[in-house]
Amino acid sequence: DLQAATGIATISLDNMDGVTVSAALRERWNMIQRAALWGTSVRISLAAFVEESDVDLLIDSLAILATE
Repeated sequence: DLQAATGIATISLDNMDGVTVSAALRERWNMIQRAALWGTSVRISLAAFVEESDVDLLIDSLAILATE
């Protein structure tokens, strides 16, 4: 059922490893996700109940972390 399907994104930043990004997203923005690919990136699940504002916050948070 495509209506119940969810997406998964794997994201990495050039300036920090996935474990650090994961910890920052959890501690600073209370985002539930996990480090992936042996700590090189972060895995984000875009569940059916995620709202557009949640995705906007994720993008804004990653932009902040990318400049640190």
